[in-house]
Amino acid sequence: MQNTFRPSTKHRRLQHRPMRVEQLEGRRLLAAQAFAETNYPAGEVAATIQSSSDQLAPYNLVQFAKDLKAAGVVLYGAAWCPTCTQQAELFEDGANELPFVEVTRPDRSISQLAIEKNITAFPTWDFPDGSRAIGIRSLDEISSRSHVPIPRGGAPQFEFIGDQTVSIGSPLHVPIDAYDPYGGPLTVTVSVDDPDLLMEKVIAGNRSIRIDLETYGDLVFELFEQRAPVASGRMIELAKSGFYDGIDFHRVIDNFVIQAGDPTGTGTSGSTLDDFDDDYHAELQYNRSGVLGFAKSRDDTSNSQFFVTEVPTRFLDFNYSIFGQLVEGEAVREAISGHAVNHSDRPTRDITIETIEVFNDQENSIVMLKPTGNATGRTHVTVTVANQFGVTSSETFAVEVQQDNHNSQPFLNSIAVAESYPNDQAATLQITSTDIEGDAVEYSAELIGDHNNANVTIDDEGRLVVMPRHGFSGTVDVEVTVRPGSGVSGHSINDRDSQRIAVNFDEAFEPSIPINSITIDSIHRLHTIATSDQYTAIIFRAVEDTTLSVHPVGTASVDETIAVLDGDHFVIGRQDEGVTRASLRAGGLYAILFDPHPIDRLFSLQSSRGPQSVSTETLTNLFQPTDANADGQTTPRDVLAIINGIALRQSAEGEPSPTSTQFLDANGDGRITPLDALYVVNYLARQQPGEGEGAAIDQPHPASLASARLLPQPSTVEQSPWTIREEQPAVLQSVSQFPVRNRSTELIDRVLTDRLDEDDDDVHEPSAASFSTPLRRQTVDAQGELEHDQWDHPADPSGELISQLRR
Repeated sequence: MQNTFRPSTKHRRLQHRPMRVEQLEGRRLLAAQAFAETNYPAGEVAATIQSSSDQLAPYNLVQFAKDLKAAGVVLYGAAWCPTCTQQAELFEDGANELPFVEVTRPDRSISQLAIEKNITAFPTWDFPDGSRAIGIRSLDEISSRSHVPIPRGGAPQFEFIGDQTVSIGSPLHVPIDAYDPYGGPLTVTVSVDDPDLLMEKVIAGNRSIRIDLETYGDLVFELFEQRAPVASGRMIELAKSGFYDGIDFHRVIDNFVIQAGDPTGTGTSGSTLDDFDDDYHAELQYNRSGVLGFAKSRDDTSNSQFFVTEVPTRFLDFNYSIFGQLVEGEAVREAISGHAVNHSDRPTRDITIETIEVFNDQENSIVMLKPTGNATGRTHVTVTVANQFGVTSSETFAVEVQQDNHNSQPFLNSIAVAESYPNDQAATLQITSTDIEGDAVEYSAELIGDHNNANVTIDDEGRLVVMPRHGFSGTVDVEVTVRPGSGVSGHSINDRDSQRIAVNFDEAFEPSIPINSITIDSIHRLHTIATSDQYTAIIFRAVEDTTLSVHPVGTASVDETIAVLDGDHFVIGRQDEGVTRASLRAGGLYAILFDPHPIDRLFSLQSSRGPQSVSTETLTNLFQPTDANADGQTTPRDVLAIINGIALRQSAEGEPSPTSTQFLDANGDGRITPLDALYVVNYLARQQPGEGEGAAIDQPHPASLASARLLPQPSTVEQSPWTIREEQPAVLQSVSQFPVRNRSTELIDRVLTDRLDEDDDDVHEPSAASFSTPLRRQTVDAQGELEHDQWDHPADPSGELISQLRR
C-alpha cells in the first residue's frame, strides 16, 4: 500500500511574521521587574535556511532538534507564547523534537520551575556551557553556541508510532507525521505480518486543512473526503470562504474535546449555510485522540461547529459525523486541552483561529488498521517512508487485535427520495441501516406537521409507505428512526439515529394546450425559445447521472415558469430565483418545458458533467411517442418520417443527418429501426375509422419508454381504412429520393407486411454495395388523397409503401 506526499510550507509562511521576545506578565508573575523587548528581523532569523549553497544538501532540521536535546540544550517557554511558536517553526517538523520545557500554568501564570530557573522572558535558551540566550535566535547562532552542527540531507523521518491496539469492528487510523529534508514528495508503504488477522491501507485521495492559531502552533488534519464527503465538503467550503478566521475555541474540556466554529463564541450559532444531514461511515469511529467531528444540537443539524477529541470517546460513535484525523500538532492540541477555563468551559484567555488553509498534503499520511474477521491475536506492522531518491525510513511495531467492548448504535444509510411521486398512489421507499455488530434493529416513522395530508407506515424490513390523502398535492415531511432491536444489550434509551425526509406528491403534467416539441444540437450553448402560444419543450436523454441547470439570459426570461419533467411527466425541477435545476439519471428521457410567451427568450443550458452527459439524438417524443414528426398528431406521415430517417442514416453509414425536429425512436428502445415504424403502424391500426384523419390523438404515455412493447400485430393494418388528409395538398416524400444501403427497401416492405423477425441485425449488416430505386411518380388531389402512384420499375419491393398506407 502506498501514497505520495508534499513537503511542509511552514518555513515559507514564517518569513512574513515579525519576530520578537515575549515579555512575562506583571507583578503577579514575577516580582515587579522590568523586561526589555528585543526585536529580531524575520529575514535575519531565516537566513540560515536561505544562505546554504545549492550544491550542498539541505539542512536536516528534525535531526538537528534531536541532536540539541542529546547535547543538553534546553528551550524554556510556553505553548501559548507566539514568539515561542515562531522560534519553533524555524525548525519546521523538527519543532516536535526540540528540548522544550513548559514553564507556565494552565492560567498562563508562570510556574515554580520558571521562578527557580529565573526565566524572565520567552523564549529562553540554556546551553551546555552555562550560557543563556533570550528571544528568537537564528539556527546558526543556536548551532554555534551549543557546538552542535546542523546536519544536512539524510533519510526521511516520521514521528514514532509505537505499539497499537485495535478492536474488532473498530478500524484504527494511525497518523504518519513525516518529514523530508530535501522537501520532495514522500511515499508511504505498509505491510502486515499476518494479513489473515489484520488488513492495512494507506488512506489516499483526500485534501487536508491546516488550522493556524494566533498564539499556538498549527493543527494539521487529513480529511476523509471519500468516506465523509458531505461533512468534509462543508469544512472545505467554510475554510475557503474565510468563515473561521478570527473565531475562538469556545469550549475546552480536558480529557474530552476542544471545540470551535461558532462566530458568536457561545456554542449556539453557526454559519448562514443550511444545516446538513449526518454523514456516517462504518470505518470512522471515535477510538483515539485527534478525531475531527462536527458538533450539532440534534440529528441532521451539523453546520459549522467542530471538535477534536483528546481521548477515545466511543459513546459519540454514529452520533456526530467524523470527517478528519489530526496528523500533525498533537502537542498543540494537548496544550489547548490543558488551558484554564471558566464555569462554561470557555478558556480564560482567547484561543483564536487566525485562518484555516485547505491544501494537498504530500508530506503526512494516515494508515488504517482493520481486523479482517473475528479472531484475536498479535501481529506486527511495518511502515516505510521513502523520498523521491528512494531513501527510506521504517518502523515496525506490534498490534494487538482484541474484542470490542463497546456496542455501537445503528445508523441510517442515505435514503434515496425521488423529486416527486404521483399523488394518486402511495410512495414506497426502502430504508436501510448499518449496525457494526450486526445486531437486530427496529424502524419507526412519523409524520411531521399536518397529519391530515398522508398516512405513513414502515415494516420490520424498512419498507416505508407514504399514502397521500385523495387529491393532495404538496410535500409531506417524514422522520424515520432506527434504534437497537428489542433485547439488544449495551445501549441507552437515547441510542438511535433519525433522518427527516420530504416526500413531494405531484399531479402528472397534463397541458391544456398543445406542446411544441423541439430538439437542439447541443446542450452547452445559448438557446432561443421562440414566441409561441403553446408550451415549448426541449426533449433530450441523459447519458450519465448529472445535474442540469437552465439559466435565463435577459430580464424577459426571469419571470417565466420553467420546469424539468421526467419520462412519466412528473416535475423534477422548478425555477428558483431565476434558475431551474434538476438531477438526471443515466438513460432517462427528459423535457425542459417553457410556458407560452409573447416574445422570444434566451436561455443558457448547462450540465454539471459536461456536454457529453446528455444526448439530443435518437429521441422519443416524451409527450406523444408515436408523433415522430412533432406535428402534434399521429398519422401515416409519422411512419414515413421514420422510414425516411432510416434511409438517411443508412446513406450516411449510421450517422444522423441534419433534419427538422423529429423523434424517430417511437418505441423507446434507444435505436431507430423499422420496428419504430411498425410501432406507429400498429398504433394507427388500433384507431377506429376516421380517428387518424388529421386530428390530434390523445395517446397514453407508455409506462416505460425503454421497455415499451409493440402494439397489436400489423395484420390489423389490412383491415383498417386509412386516409391521408390535410387542408393543403400534401407532397409525400419517398425513400426513392435517398441512396439506400443494406436492403432497406426490402426491410420497409417486410415491416409493413409483418415479415420482420425479432432479430433486426439486418439493419446493421455491413455491405459496400448500394442501389437506387427507380423513379416514382405521385399525384395528390386537393383533399390530400393519393390520386396516382406509378413506379417506372414496378418490381421494386418498396413500391408497396404508399399502397399499404392507403388501405
